[in-house]
Amino acid sequence: MPRRGELHPIWMPRHARLTAHAQQDWQRFMADFGLLLAQVRRERGFSQEYVAAQAGMAPYTYVRYEQGRGQDGRPANLTLINLICLANALHVRVEDIIPDQYPDIRLD
Repeated sequence: MPRRGELHPIWMPRHARLTAHAQQDWQRFMADFGLLLAQVRRERGFSQEYVAAQAGMAPYTYVRYEQGRGQDGRPANLTLINLICLANALHVRVEDIIPDQYPDIRLD
């Protein structure tokens, strides 16, 4: 576990919190990510189970990503390695499954 002020394993200082606007922006971004992920999967004719297996993750995890939701009900925050694995499983570039509009992420 990192000490105070050190980077949290995900990507931000452990004690940092997103502003309310940033939280809403992130939620919209991940919902859009999930819709795009599902669209690309359907265009390829793949099942959720197939993509999950090819990406090396549980089907439940993949379904949550398509829903834009994390395990705890908050917006998903997948790791870079999972993002790359999903792109590889779908035979696309990473940028093909990321929404064009990036969220405005600001910390309190």
